Amino acid sequence: MQHLGEPFPLAKKKQKLLKGEDYCLRASQLLEKRQWSAAQKILQKGLLEVEKKAKAYHLLGLALYHQGFFQQALTQFQKACGREARPEYFLNLSIALNELGHYPEAKKAYEKAFHLKNQSEEQNWKEEISGRHNQTAKAYLKKNQLRPALAEYIKGLQFHPQASAQLQVARLLWKLDQKNLAFKYLKNFLSLYPYDTSARLLLAEWYFENKQVPLAINEWESILKKEPQNQEAHTCLLKIQRLTDSM
Repeated sequence: MQHLGEPFPLAKKKQKLLKGEDYCLRASQLLEKRQWSAAQKILQKGLLEVEKKAKAYHLLGLALYHQGFFQQALTQFQKACGREARPEYFLNLSIALNELGHYPEAKKAYEKAFHLKNQSEEQNWKEEISGRHNQTAKAYLKKNQLRPALAEYIKGLQFHPQASAQLQVARLLWKLDQKNLAFKYLKNFLSLYPYDTSARLLLAEWYFENKQVPLAINEWESILKKEPQNQEAHTCLLKIQRLTDSM
């Protein structure tokens, strides 16, 4: 008869599954409605129960500031800035400092906010330019024009080191028989995404072609540990075994 009492523990478990972002979203909705005190309570609960997110500290600072608790708001803005450098965090920190008469510190925080804003805009611009080059590269690939596609991907990487573009460059260099250069891009990609199977297979092939058989075997075995049904890795290991047996 214990099953009658199960829904209540489950309900409690569901509450605990809430993430910091859920609390932030609800608090943002309350702040838009100018329900400062309610936003404050839900943020304090989220910070206590879930995780100490910079966004939560910043929103809590806003809730306190709008209630006139400037010193408490300042503390929350400082915590937010200490965890993540975002222009809006430092701007509100500057406003709170100014409200409390800390003018030199307010000026520094404002300058930091301005600097971060410029950095963010520059980064967005670089990512946009990189994206355009990547789109052009994809258009060339559809026409099977490998060299122009490669040139466009490399141009894009000069603006933004996107991991997926590095892998595409490695594959194109491989097809164009520039395998040593492809190896460098592969290693860069795998430093960010070490478990990408397609990149690992290509790396294993490079090791094998360069007579570094133990390293190639290690790659194929690592792939099979994660993907036991991977046919390419399985076939390559069988080939190695046959070559060894025939010696």
